[in-house]
Amino acid sequence: LFSKNQIHVVDGDQFVYDPLQELKKIETFLGLPHLIRHDDFIYNVTKGFYCIRLDGNNMEKCLNKNKGRPHPDINPIIIKRLRKFYEPYNKFFFSLVGRSFNWPNR
Repeated sequence: LFSKNQIHVVDGDQFVYDPLQELKKIETFLGLPHLIRHDDFIYNVTKGFYCIRLDGNNMEKCLNKNKGRPHPDINPIIIKRLRKFYEPYNKFFFSLVGRSFNWPNR
């Protein structure tokens, strides 16, 4: 239906820890000039991720309060079973998008 060059998959983990690099990839994919700069972000220590700096000052716009919250612990046995079950699907997905992600190993 669509070829690889028509679909861009964003690495959500990378976007949280280094939004500029992911946004540069998006700009390139869309054929846009690279206008987003490091100074457009400000690290929010409370949330633990970057927010957008508004109007070149220290005002920021962050994701809503549901983002950046702690997640419950999951039994390691359940995680192992889920990884094993989804492994072939993850490999297939990685082959489709031409890129692998770190989330199966976390």
